[in-house]
Amino acid sequence: MTNDIESIIAWQERLIAALDTRDIAELEEATIELDRALDRLEAHGAVREQDGSQLDFALRQSTAARIRVNVLADWTRQKIDRIGEIRQHPVSTYTRSPRIPTIR
Repeated sequence: MTNDIESIIAWQERLIAALDTRDIAELEEATIELDRALDRLEAHGAVREQDGSQLDFALRQSTAARIRVNVLADWTRQKIDRIGEIRQHPVSTYTRSPRIPTIR
């Protein structure tokens, strides 16, 4: 089961790299594989038995990825709003509501 956590951490790192480089294909693959890795860990039902430092690192990686996703989403919404203003058709899509992270 340690391999499950290591797999999650590896896919999180690839996801973060894909977000930073805006590599869509890698982003899609990393997202799918991270989901599968999380499902495998959940199927074992042994999250509490894992090494605390690895779990802490995995949680921090999740936070880092979530921050990147939120920033990219904000930038995209702002760009859409600016395009609407330039076209003189304000869309007013930009809303930022705080999200409470959930743990599976």
